[in-house]
Amino acid sequence: MSVIDLSLSFVPGRGNIEHNLRIKNGNPRTWGIRDRKDWNEVLVNRDVRDVLRQTFEPAIAKYNEKQIADKRYTRTKTIDDWIETQLRKKTRPYTEYIIQLGNKLTGCTYEHEVSKDGFQIDETTGTKIMPWQTKKTPKPVLVNGKVVEGRRCKWLKKVYQRLLQRFENENPGMKVVCAAIHADETSGVHMHVDAVPVGKTLNGIGLTTAPTSYCRDRLDELGVSYGKSRKDNAQKTWQQMMRDALTDEARKCGINIIDAHCKGRQRVSTPKYIEQEKIRVDYLDWAYDELEKEKAQLDRERAAFEKERARQKNELQNKAAYLNKCERDLHEREYAVREREPELVNVRKDLDKREEKLRVREAGIAADKEAANQMMITANQRYDLAEKLIKDADKKEATMSAKDAEMQKLQDEIREMQWVIDVVKSKHPEWLAEIKYGNGHGHGHGKGKGGNGLEV
Repeated sequence: MSVIDLSLSFVPGRGNIEHNLRIKNGNPRTWGIRDRKDWNEVLVNRDVRDVLRQTFEPAIAKYNEKQIADKRYTRTKTIDDWIETQLRKKTRPYTEYIIQLGNKLTGCTYEHEVSKDGFQIDETTGTKIMPWQTKKTPKPVLVNGKVVEGRRCKWLKKVYQRLLQRFENENPGMKVVCAAIHADETSGVHMHVDAVPVGKTLNGIGLTTAPTSYCRDRLDELGVSYGKSRKDNAQKTWQQMMRDALTDEARKCGINIIDAHCKGRQRVSTPKYIEQEKIRVDYLDWAYDELEKEKAQLDRERAAFEKERARQKNELQNKAAYLNKCERDLHEREYAVREREPELVNVRKDLDKREEKLRVREAGIAADKEAANQMMITANQRYDLAEKLIKDADKKEATMSAKDAEMQKLQDEIREMQWVIDVVKSKHPEWLAEIKYGNGHGHGHGKGKGGNGLEV
């Protein structure tokens, strides 16, 4: 199995389970790179309340027994109330540790282009990326127009699973509630571990979730000594112990943990040494030119700052003079107000009288308004009655119109019959001579059985 050199980072961070699980909460930083979110992997996801209840419920019961035995009944507490108190605190009941192997170059999450001599290629300039140029971004290899997950990223995920198992074995008092591997960020593949530390500082029953208390208890349990300064306190000592344990586990996976800034001195051939020195000299020349540019930029910014500072100072002096003038004017107005105070008292009395008159007038207006409302109600009733009468009149008018139409139709029929009779009289008078009245079975007014009818 080949051995690769990678750096190891094990640092505490601000616990944010929503960020680790990529839960949308309105913050764009929560999502990472959206088209790569499928590369992430969640190893552990437990409810914080359930973990706190299972872990601290026996301790709460023991604590309540002791308080009842001491007749301190008001100091007893329920597990739910204690959990809500922990969640309302400014510090979360769980702490987070970020574990990362390599950086954005050595632990790149996507497949990237490599030069012939094995160096990564910068995405913007297309030049080779030196190992110390960690701020540059490798150029990705596109498959069907998309970035694909790198082989080393997939392999490091399996290594992180073993590191999480080693972390839990080394810390039985750490109750892991969330462990997620992030491969959708440009900083390189890394793992977030959120755990509830169970300390035993309160009567030996474990009612604290402070990481410092847990570190002291864990080191005392293992018999590891620690100091009180910032460099060798319990938390620093425990972190170094965990770093050593993770280094040992990474070594079993074929990873040689090195310093992130220096790999150490190694014997190389003379041509290789000359090539490395040439690269360093070129880099230092470039860095020196960049520093000169930054210095010139700083000089320009300093000159602009001094100019702006002088302008602001002059503006402040003008404002101070204006404020002094306003203060003098204010004193003069205050003196004038004191002189007019008796006059203002009389004006106040006059205003009170006018206010009383206005009250009386408002009362009269309110009475008039009430009477107007009553008149409005009566007018509305009359309006409704008028509308009803208008509707009845419209109905009668429609009936009369129908009758007029019918009468008009009858008159038209009579005129048509009269016209027929006139035509017959004028052109065929003999027809009238042959027509006589008799008993018929027609539709005329007959006499007897059939009524009178016309016979031809």
